[in-house]
Amino acid sequence: MQTPAPRRVLICALRQLGDVVLTTPLIGMVHEAIPGCRIDLLVPGGMGDLVRPDPRVDSVIEHVRRGSPYMPRSALRYDWALSTNASDRSCIALLATGARRRFAASIENDRRGRWWKRLAVTRPTHRPERKPVVKWCLMLARAAGLSPERCEVRLHSHDHHREAARDHIAGRGAAGQPYFVIHPFSRHPYKEWPISKVAALSDGIVARHGLQPVDSPVHPD
Repeated sequence: MQTPAPRRVLICALRQLGDVVLTTPLIGMVHEAIPGCRIDLLVPGGMGDLVRPDPRVDSVIEHVRRGSPYMPRSALRYDWALSTNASDRSCIALLATGARRRFAASIENDRRGRWWKRLAVTRPTHRPERKPVVKWCLMLARAAGLSPERCEVRLHSHDHHREAARDHIAGRGAAGQPYFVIHPFSRHPYKEWPISKVAALSDGIVARHGLQPVDSPVHPD
């Protein structure tokens, strides 16, 4: 018997900022393969605004530690639930959805997985440890029976965000000319390059490609 198409899908991306961005291809794959399907996202707290403008997304749920729990908003509401990783938080979220089909990408030969994760995931999708996140999206889509034609990272933004970006670029003297953006900071200081190396990289790009450097805006917090 053919499995009915889902009407409600939850995509979990409970990792870092870059992983949330690289999960956006999965949004497109589900959206194109199942027209009219409701797509909700579960992301870490503070990252909702990054994906909330996406017209393919119906709702964004933020997981805020020590704050308002996300579970009541996701429990027993979905037909499918997909996660680009099999962390404890992600598997708990998958299990709580009550979805009849629950997919998660886990590292091959990972013996650290807990027994209850086998209950949380109806279709584990093993991935090589060094495979990029975008490839995980393809693996999950295929495991769900989809046949994606493309794998495209796509971010959307509100008009006022684009206007603020244009003002920032103009303020750096790069309006109307080719430029590149350099962001020397990280959420974790141990990941940051010494500022001298960042400056050397910027100077090298200017010398080689003739582009105007633009620093990324930094929130005062």
